[in-house]
Amino acid sequence: YKKIDFIDRNTVNPEQSKILSTIQKAIIDSLTAESAVDLTRKALAAFDGHPRSANVKAQDDCEVLCISRVDFIDLIRKNSKIAIALLRELSTRIRHLDQQIMSLSLFDSKHRIANSICQIAERKGKIFDGEVVIKSSPTQQEIANMTGNSRETVTRILKSFKDQGFLYTKGRKMVIPNFESFKRLTVDNSG
Repeated sequence: YKKIDFIDRNTVNPEQSKILSTIQKAIIDSLTAESAVDLTRKALAAFDGHPRSANVKAQDDCEVLCISRVDFIDLIRKNSKIAIALLRELSTRIRHLDQQIMSLSLFDSKHRIANSICQIAERKGKIFDGEVVIKSSPTQQEIANMTGNSRETVTRILKSFKDQGFLYTKGRKMVIPNFESFKRLTVDNSG
């Protein structure tokens, strides 16, 4: 990959400064709710100064733009659209973590897995006429990691959900034919 690094607006040459301003304007002009959330996911470390908790590996050639913490915070100060998207993302993450803590401490494996799938469906799924389609569902190992289970337990419980008609998969796509019925699995201790 080719890394383009702008350390400090005051130390870059005029051409780099012009490019940086153009990129900032393009980010602001093209900002949609989805891209703003994506931007916030990648930029949270800029606030607390700690290293990011995730790594990214490019599958194709790409150019990487690094904006200094100071410039990023300045961009947020000047653009309420980005600040609001950050607050939404942080609120969503806190709510998700709260649900995860409750699920891990109170529910059995079946309910934790159902709860995790419901959360993924609500975040990433397309809902139409009561049916939810998750185009790129997490792997069984990813679900196991999210729910504090072994992959084998996830495999067994997903098979049970399939056998009962609660969901089916085709490749990486997961379909929940009756989402309201499936959501009851997250609270119903009898079935």
